[in-house]
Amino acid sequence: MGLTKARVEEKTDGSGDYHQNVYHYNSIAKDNTNSIRNNDNDNEDFDDGVQPSRHSYQASPFRPRILFSPPPTFPDDHVLYSNYNYKICSIKGKGLGMIAARHIKRGECIVAEAPLMSTIFDENWQRLSNTLDGIVSRLSPKDQEIFLSMYDSGLYHPSRSSVGIMMTNALPLRRGTNVSGIFPHICKINHSCSPNTHHTWNDRVNKEMVYATRDIQQGEEISICYLSYTIFKPRDYRRAEFLSKFNFECQCGACTRHDVRESDERRLEIILGRKYLEGKDSTLDDVDVAKSVLAMMDEEDLHMLDRSFFCSA
Repeated sequence: MGLTKARVEEKTDGSGDYHQNVYHYNSIAKDNTNSIRNNDNDNEDFDDGVQPSRHSYQASPFRPRILFSPPPTFPDDHVLYSNYNYKICSIKGKGLGMIAARHIKRGECIVAEAPLMSTIFDENWQRLSNTLDGIVSRLSPKDQEIFLSMYDSGLYHPSRSSVGIMMTNALPLRRGTNVSGIFPHICKINHSCSPNTHHTWNDRVNKEMVYATRDIQQGEEISICYLSYTIFKPRDYRRAEFLSKFNFECQCGACTRHDVRESDERRLEIILGRKYLEGKDSTLDDVDVAKSVLAMMDEEDLHMLDRSFFCSA
């Protein structure tokens, strides 16, 4: 996959809080199988299929042109940024995260953010490294500081690198392509296997949107699901995936609950019920199945799926 002419765009987030250059590199797009974080609102990803490995880099070592020092550390509860909806602050045991600054109602848009930078994934890791190093070197000092404050899983290179930061934090900009972007605030949102938001790319405004999928209390952490295909998998599978792809063992509420085995069974029943109802004409039995699935979703604190799908059964 060859890179073609670079395109530079000026972007602001609409609030005047920061001004950013968004660097794009064009190439032939294909399915985004190597994007690290999936959109958790794409219901097609909620299946029990085997997902492709993202560890081809191990057979294709690369040599970064730029190596970065560790990101700054902050005391617990230190606030880096705040607005009407949320604040970015340090959270004990997690690093940085996003906290609700007020009571947020289900369906509200919490964040609408343009990417700091974006690129097309390249399976040639050395070329991807060179591309990203070039993009980062042309960012403003303030935007470089934002990029360098992000977590690097350490899975892509022994030292912190632009590839490591990008692959650990990038979100897909649109479905069906391998274009991914870095978002100053959205990429600070931590993972949960029972997330309270979903995120999606909006082509009309060229921004990533984060919506509340249930009411979120003031002071509650805002979360997303990093790998949507894991959401109905057993706890041990989920933990293994996040350890291999992000280098952390998930300690969210869903993974540390006392009834893990029962939780695993409920999540399997939810996806089986959903598949059973797909494409069927409604019957009284189907209504009972839909009600059962909705009740199990409530027990699992799963709100990212389109509940109207089940309500229409």
